[in-house]
Amino acid sequence: MADHRNKHVMLSYQWDNKATVLEIYDALTAQGYTVWMDVKGGMRENLHASMEDGVENSWAVVCFLTQAYQDSKNCQAELTYAKEQRKNIIPVYMQSSWKPSGYLGIILAGAIYIKGSSSSTESLTTAIVEKLQMISSDQDIGNISYHGRLLHQFIAFSFSFLSS
Repeated sequence: MADHRNKHVMLSYQWDNKATVLEIYDALTAQGYTVWMDVKGGMRENLHASMEDGVENSWAVVCFLTQAYQDSKNCQAELTYAKEQRKNIIPVYMQSSWKPSGYLGIILAGAIYIKGSSSSTESLTTAIVEKLQMISSDQDIGNISYHGRLLHQFIAFSFSFLSS
């Protein structure tokens, strides 16, 4: 697996999902990914400097979304900064029948997300790894292929939805 120029995968979450995210952290590190998580050594004395480091040194940010995440000022700061830094953002919806709005709706407009609310940790980890591998294979060409694949997935999904 490529080292992504010494970068890591950042896990952004609100503490209500801490247990699940810790399991995903363990699964990703077991598969060889370098992962940044606040409670696994990512957080230092200065909260904002730690979040900045987490975002700036990432090649992908996996965000675990809930209403509590959307309401958190720290989560808002992390994700807004990740978007400004043009990081690959992988949204995981952890709450069924909930949709992001406001700043979160704007940041994630058009993003293809992972449904995590009813998934086992194992299947959720598999879905995240698939997205990371898609991004990883395209790092050297500016993610053009990654975004093209996402568009292709969206179009295929739309046609399958319309024909059913």
